[in-house]
Amino acid sequence: MVSVIRYRGYGIHRATRARTPSPERNHIRQLEPPKRRPHIDLSSIVLETDIPGPEPDPAMVQYEIRVATGDIYGAGTDANVYISVFGTSGESGKLQLTKKYTNLFERGRTDCFIMDLPDDLGELTKLRIEHDDSGFGAAWLLDCVHVTNLKTLVSNVFLCNEWLDNEHGTLRDLTPLQIGSFEDDPNTVQYEVRVATGDTFGAGTDANVYILLFGTTGDSGIIQLTTKYTNLFERGKTDCFIVDLPADLGELTKLRIEHDDSGFGAAWLLDSVFITNLKTEVAHVFICNEWLDNEHGRSRDLRAIPEDSYDDDDTGLSSLNWICCLYSIDDWRNPCVINSINLLMYRPRSAYYARPTKLFHVPKVDMNDFFQPQILAASKTNVNRHQFKSSACDLPHLSRKKVFLNENGSARIDYELTVRTGHQELAGTTANVYMKLIGKYGTVPKQRLKTMCFPPGSVRICKIHGPEIGDLKCVLVESDAFDEKDCWFLVDILIHNCNTNQTWHIPCHSWLSLWRGDGRVSKFFPAKSYQSPHFTEVNSIDYEITTVTGTIAMAGCSANIFVTVYGEKFVSPKIHLVCNDGDCFRRGKKDSFFVRGPNVGYLKQIKIEHDNSGNSPSWYLEKVIITDLEKSKMYTFSCNNWLAADKGDTSITRYLRLSNETAENDVENYRIDVLTGSQLGAETDSKVYISLFGQYGESGEHILENGINSFQQGSLSQFFLTTPSLGTIRRIKIRHDNNGLVNPSWFLEKVSIENMKTNTIYDFHCHRWLCETRGDGKIERHLVLHSTEFCESTLPVYLYTVKISTGEMTNAGTTASVFIILYGGIDGQESSGKIWLTRGKFKRGCSDVFDVELPALLSPLSRLAVGHDNIGTSPSWYLVSVAISCLDTGIEQFFPCRQWLARSQGDRAICRELYEDIKLQRSRKKLIPWMVTIYTGCKIGSGTDSDVHLILYGNKGKSNQLNLWNLGKNFHLGATDQFQLATNDIGIPTKIRIWVNDDNIVSGWYLEKVEFCNKLTMQTYIFYSNRWLSKTEDDGRILREFPAEGPGIHNPFPIVQYSTMVYTGSECNAGSTANVSICIYGDLGDSGERVLQSANEGSKFEKDQVDEFSLEAVYLGNLYQVTIKHGTLRSGEEWYLEKIIIWPSDKEPQTKTIFLCNSWINNEEKDLFPLKT
Repeated sequence: MVSVIRYRGYGIHRATRARTPSPERNHIRQLEPPKRRPHIDLSSIVLETDIPGPEPDPAMVQYEIRVATGDIYGAGTDANVYISVFGTSGESGKLQLTKKYTNLFERGRTDCFIMDLPDDLGELTKLRIEHDDSGFGAAWLLDCVHVTNLKTLVSNVFLCNEWLDNEHGTLRDLTPLQIGSFEDDPNTVQYEVRVATGDTFGAGTDANVYILLFGTTGDSGIIQLTTKYTNLFERGKTDCFIVDLPADLGELTKLRIEHDDSGFGAAWLLDSVFITNLKTEVAHVFICNEWLDNEHGRSRDLRAIPEDSYDDDDTGLSSLNWICCLYSIDDWRNPCVINSINLLMYRPRSAYYARPTKLFHVPKVDMNDFFQPQILAASKTNVNRHQFKSSACDLPHLSRKKVFLNENGSARIDYELTVRTGHQELAGTTANVYMKLIGKYGTVPKQRLKTMCFPPGSVRICKIHGPEIGDLKCVLVESDAFDEKDCWFLVDILIHNCNTNQTWHIPCHSWLSLWRGDGRVSKFFPAKSYQSPHFTEVNSIDYEITTVTGTIAMAGCSANIFVTVYGEKFVSPKIHLVCNDGDCFRRGKKDSFFVRGPNVGYLKQIKIEHDNSGNSPSWYLEKVIITDLEKSKMYTFSCNNWLAADKGDTSITRYLRLSNETAENDVENYRIDVLTGSQLGAETDSKVYISLFGQYGESGEHILENGINSFQQGSLSQFFLTTPSLGTIRRIKIRHDNNGLVNPSWFLEKVSIENMKTNTIYDFHCHRWLCETRGDGKIERHLVLHSTEFCESTLPVYLYTVKISTGEMTNAGTTASVFIILYGGIDGQESSGKIWLTRGKFKRGCSDVFDVELPALLSPLSRLAVGHDNIGTSPSWYLVSVAISCLDTGIEQFFPCRQWLARSQGDRAICRELYEDIKLQRSRKKLIPWMVTIYTGCKIGSGTDSDVHLILYGNKGKSNQLNLWNLGKNFHLGATDQFQLATNDIGIPTKIRIWVNDDNIVSGWYLEKVEFCNKLTMQTYIFYSNRWLSKTEDDGRILREFPAEGPGIHNPFPIVQYSTMVYTGSECNAGSTANVSICIYGDLGDSGERVLQSANEGSKFEKDQVDEFSLEAVYLGNLYQVTIKHGTLRSGEEWYLEKIIIWPSDKEPQTKTIFLCNSWINNEEKDLFPLKT
C-alpha cells in the first residue's frame, strides 16, 4: 500500500472546545437569529478552500486530516507526530504528519493535511496517534482529530482532550464520534441559548465565554459559547446558540456563566440570558445586569425564572395584558416627537422576561397622539389590531430610548416600599427615583417615589399603586442622577403587598450613578420572598436621635456612628447617624438626627457603636436621647463611657439600658472569678476579653486587665465589672487576643460571676484549651450557665459549620482579621455576637471552613453580617459567598456576596449584611455533635506521633470511621486532647473501636481513656482503656475495643476473647501465602475487619492445616455471619477454605459456632453463615 500525505496549511479558525474533559456530552453550533438551522452541514465544518498544490492522482482516495491542539499553556509540541487510520476495509499504516519550513502543532492551532491512499478504508473504526518524544517541548495536549473522506464527504471526529507525554503515555487509540450522532439520537435535547450584552460603552467582551446549566435532573457540564467567523458578545447585541445535550436537565434552576479574561477588552456587561428547551418549549430567563471583570468577578451564578405557559383567546391575544416597547432610533432629545420607532411586541407576563414575537416599524410618531393609541399586536399565527383602554405615555429623562405601554384594567393595590441607602460617602441622593415592579401576572407601571431625598444610611418607606401582579419577579429601579453629587448606593428594598400581606426582599448593593460603579442609573434586580414580621406588622414612624458628647479632653469622634434600637416588639436595622455638615460628635456638642424606621414599640435598650475610622475615632459619649415624634415620648440612655479601641476597656460598642429617675438601680456590679487550669503551660499573658449575656441584654465586650499575677497556672484571678442590669446571666463569651509574648496559650477551668447586689453566683465551666496549637485550635469560647439553681439541666451548645469562599481575582485574599455575626431565632433578630474567625487563611481562590459553637439555636438564619478589621499588609478582600450549616437542624444555607470588603475598592465598605439565596437552601440528615476528649497515659513512652482512628457503636447503629489527625501536637505523654466530631444518630453508645497507624517512628501509644460528650444533651460517656496500642508492648495489638459507661448504660458489655479456628482444605494447592482477614458479626455489633495473626511461628493456611487465632472484642452477642477476605499476592492464586469455628474462650465448647465454606476463594470477600444444628 502506498500512502502520501500533503500539507494544506493551517486551519482558518482556532479549534473550539469545552473545558470539560468529556466534550461528547455537548455539541454547540451558532444559530443566526431569527432563522434557525436544525442541522450543520458537515462540509462546512471540515472543508476549507485548498491551498494551490499539485493535482491529486484520480486513482487515489483522499482523506483530509485536521489535528486540533489544546489552548492552554504548554499545549503545543515539537515532537514528530505519527498517525494510523483503521477502517472496515483496511488501514493506512503509520504515517508522519509533517511539512517542511512549517511550525506544526502549536497551542490553539488546527493543522490540516491531505492523505492520499490507494484504497478506500470504508467506515473508520479507530485512529492511532502518537509522537516520538523528541524536541525541546515534547509534551502535547491533543484536543481532537477530524478525518474526512473527500470522495464521500463522510466525516469522523476522534475526541481526545488528553496529554500525550511520558507521564500519561505518548500514544492514544481513539474511536470515532459521528458529528451527526446527536441529531440522530432521539434522547438528545436541544436548548436555545440567547445571551444579551449590555448597551453601555465598553459592554462587549473579546474573552471566551462558558456556561454551565443546572437542572432538577443534572447539569450540562461546562460549555463554550462560540462560533466561526462571528464577533460575539458585542455591545447591545443578542447572540443565539443551539446547545445539544444527551439528556433533558428538567426544570432549570441555575446558570453559571463566566469568561476567561482573555482578549484585549475582557470586561463584559452581561444583561441577561434566555434559555429555551426546544423539545418542551419551556423557557427560562436569567437576569444578571452586572459586570463580569476582575474587579467584580468573572463568574456569576444566576437563578432561573421560568416563563409560565399561556393560552391564546379567539382573537389570537392572551387574556392577560400585552406589553409594548417603543425603541427610539433617532431624535430622542425631543420628548414629544420621535422621528423613527421600532415597535417590538412581546408575549404577556413581562417585557423583561418575554420573548419577542414580531417587529414593526413606524416611520414617524407624535407622542401627543398616544393617549388613545391603536397598536398592532402580534400572536403566534396572525397580527390583529388591538385597542388599548387608556395608556397615558410619558418620557422620563432616563428612559429616552424606550416607553412601556401597559393596559390597566385591574384593581388598585397598594405596595409599601422600604428602601435602604448605603452608609458610604456620597451614597445618598436628592434625585428623582423611579421604580417598576414586574410580577408573575403583570407589572406595576413605573412611578416616581414620593420622597424628598435618600440620605446616606437612611431607611425610607414609600408607597406606590398598581394592579395585582402576583408573585414579584424583579424590580426596575431608575434615577435621574446626572450630577456627581447625586450618586446613589442602593443596599436593598423590601416590598410589601398591602392586600395579600406578601413581602419580597430585593438585594441590590449597587451604585446608580453615571460617575460610580458601572456607570448606569437604570437597573433590574431580582426579587425573592421574605418572611419577617418586622415589615409585615410594623408601621413606620419618625424618630429624633440626639447624642451628647462629653466635655473631657479628646472626647470628640471622627468615626461613623451607628445605632440599633431594641423595643418590646422588634429590633430596628442598624441606623447610620450621618453627619451632613461635617461638624458632628465634637467635644461638648449635642447632635440631633431625624430618621424614619419601623415602630419597635416601647424602647428598652440601644446598641451604639462606631467603625473606628478617621484620624480621631475615640469617642466619649455621655448619653443618647431618642424621641418618638409620633407620641412625643422621650427615652434617655446614659453611657458616660469611652467608645475607643485605645482607651477605657477598649470597646467600641456599648449596650445602653433605658435610664429613669432611679437610674442607679439599673446599674449592677459584678465580680468575675477566673480559674486557670493546673496543666503544664496553662497560664497566659495574652489580653483576655469577656462578654455577658442576660435576660435583659448583653454587656458588650470588656477587657479583663491582665496583671502580673493574673491567669497563672492553677490560680484564681478576680475582676470587677459595672454594667447596666442584665437580669439572670445565661451565657458568656470569653476569648484572648493570642498576642502574649511568653505563652499565649491558656487552659480555662471555669468562670464564676457574682452579682454584688443580690449575691447570686453564676458558674460557667470550660475545662478546655483556648489555644491555636492545642485542642481544637480555638481561642474563643461560648459558655452556658452550669448552675442547677436556674435550670434543671445544663443548656446545650449548638454547632455550626461556616464556609467562607474568597474570590479568584488579583489580590482577592486578605491579611485582616475576619469576623461574622449570625442572626436568627424565632423572630429572626437574635444575634450570635461578633465571632472572630481567627484560624482562617482567606487566600485567593480558596475556601476556609470553621466550626462555631453557640449556646443559641439560630438556624435557620435570617441574615448574617461579615467584615474585617482592615488591619494587615493587604486587608482588601473579595468575598464570594458564605455557607452556613447547622448540625442540629440539618439546614444548610447559602449567602452570596461577590463584592469587595475594602477601603480602596468598590463602595469602600469593610462590613456587609448578606441575605440567603433561598433556592439553594438544603436540608441535610441531622448529625449528632460530639466533644471527644483523649487522655494519654503517663507511662514512659506513652505518647505517639501516629494518627488515631475510631468507630463509635450505639444501640441504633455505628458511625463512619472518624479520624483524629496528629499534626505533631497531640497525644503526647500525659496530654489531654479535645476534638469536635459529628456522627449519624447512633443512639446510646455501647462501645468504641480505636486504633493507630503502624507506619510512624513512634507508633506505640498508652491510652488511659476516651470521653464522648453529646453536645445536644450534654451527656458524657467514658471508655476506659489503660492499655497499650503497640506492636512492642502488651500483647502487640494496635487495635482495641472498649465498652461504654455512662447515662442509660446499666451493665456495660464485657471484653471477650474469641477463639477462631480456620480449616484449610486438603485439595491440591489448597494453601495460600496471602494475608487473610475476618469480620465477625453478632446481634450486638461487629468486630471490624481483623487480619488473622498468630503468635506461633510457622506458615499459616497450609494444605490440610488448622490455624488457631484469638480476637479481642466487646461482646458481640449471638453470631450470625462471618466475612472472610483473601488478599492474593500472585495473580491467579486461590485458597481452599473448608470451615471456620468461633467461640468465646471463656465459654463451654457447646457454644461453638461453625461456618462452612468448602469452596475456593480468590482475591475477593466471601460471606459465611452459621451451620444450623
